[in-house]
Amino acid sequence: AVALDIGASPGGWSYWLADRCATVVAVDPGALKAPIPSNVIHVQDRIENFLLPEMQANADFGGGLK
Repeated sequence: AVALDIGASPGGWSYWLADRCATVVAVDPGALKAPIPSNVIHVQDRIENFLLPEMQANADFGGGLK
């Protein structure tokens, strides 16, 4: 299974998911606590910048993307 952790910093849920999923994509502009498990992919950015344009068109971020 693959999990997406939005707002992942400091990493608590990402590490919990890493024990239960094959891959975790952790998205947050903040850092994760080291050491980061090998099955965690940290995208150090805002979720709005990570989403595909097709997904952004259908997303509601409370007033639009900035």
